[in-house]
Amino acid sequence: MNSKFAEICLYLLFAVLCSAVSGWATWTLGTMIADATGAQAWTVVPATVEQVRRGEERRSVRAIARYRYRVDGRDHTSTRLGIARANIADNVGDWQERMFSNLQAAHDGNQTINVFVNPRDPSESVVDRDLRWPLMVFLLPFILVFGGVAVAMLFAIRDRWRPASASKSGALPVTTRGPIPAGDNASGMLTFIALLWCGFTFPIAALYMPTMIAAREWFGLLVPLAFIGVGVGLLALTVMSMLGRLLHGRAVLDLDHIARVGEPFVGTISFAKGVAEGDRFRVKLACEWVRQVDSRSSKSSGTVAKRDTLWSAEVDRAATADGKLRFVFAPPPELPGSAGADTDKSKIRWSIWLTQQNGLRASRSFAVIVDGPPPDAVAMARLLSAAGDPPKTTINPWVVYGLSGVAIAVFVGAMLFTLYQYASAFIQFAAKFFG
Repeated sequence: MNSKFAEICLYLLFAVLCSAVSGWATWTLGTMIADATGAQAWTVVPATVEQVRRGEERRSVRAIARYRYRVDGRDHTSTRLGIARANIADNVGDWQERMFSNLQAAHDGNQTINVFVNPRDPSESVVDRDLRWPLMVFLLPFILVFGGVAVAMLFAIRDRWRPASASKSGALPVTTRGPIPAGDNASGMLTFIALLWCGFTFPIAALYMPTMIAAREWFGLLVPLAFIGVGVGLLALTVMSMLGRLLHGRAVLDLDHIARVGEPFVGTISFAKGVAEGDRFRVKLACEWVRQVDSRSSKSSGTVAKRDTLWSAEVDRAATADGKLRFVFAPPPELPGSAGADTDKSKIRWSIWLTQQNGLRASRSFAVIVDGPPPDAVAMARLLSAAGDPPKTTINPWVVYGLSGVAIAVFVGAMLFTLYQYASAFIQFAAKFFG
């Protein structure tokens, strides 16, 4: 099977699965908020506990009960205990244990309990109408992390589905001198990692750290604190990167002439604003070989990405009075150009990396195209042999579009449903507050 097609199918599978998990968590959280808001106006009715038992699933606990109550001369039974529509076993807090203990005491002592009944539909009732805040915090990582992974998989599919450059047919790619805008891939990846890390670790730490502090587990407390420290560091880097872009505006690279291997690489980087005369920057020119190689792991198959730096050079430069940076590099003539080894599994990438040495230390990157001399036939054959040519298999685009549509529909549908629940809850709250 074509490795590219296999990767796209794997990305689609992860996108659909992660969208389903994120959608379920979003639906659960949204319905909890909507039902809790609506249940504030329900009627209190005494009920008799008919059955109660304690369910255990691994380390999780679930209170299971059935109770009977009478409204307008008619008997009703229900098994709903909490505001969550699905009573799933969990170990988040002690809500399940307390609910079981209270129901067991009422059942053994032949006492009634108070339940909240929907006056519009007496068959709908609940024992505890309050929100379970620990459970809501517990659901946040599933919404943020799995939803973020689903979106990342869709972007990965887009990148893998992009057609190859014109160099595959033998022609060099279009070479431009500028202006070349700065790319946001590094900043976007940093933001994505920060959101995933913090979206998972912060809610979990908020759940378990109070318990650990109360139990004086000071040594164990170092673990969540370490994760929180890493998250704070990632957020600080993300904020600094965003502020740098806001303060400096758009950065543009202009080359003095068409870039060629073996010739001076001369250019100017201009900032829209926020750069003063004398501000120090480090400019780096790098030539990288990015290729897909067979996985050597016995537990996995397929390919993995490998990135090798063939050559790089750095210079420190100070901004001029008009907010510009001038630089000169001298790439050695034996390096390949951008068209070298350009296949589905192997690419040569030239890039300019810019890092501020003072202030916010913001970074930018520019993808550049460098022409090279005609490659040596023997060296090029060896390079392509190491990378491996993929089989010529045509991918049906409708397969990709259809599966991508399923993933997007699941994710977007869950979000729209949640927004609808939030809107309904707000309307009910407003009507109760003003009416």
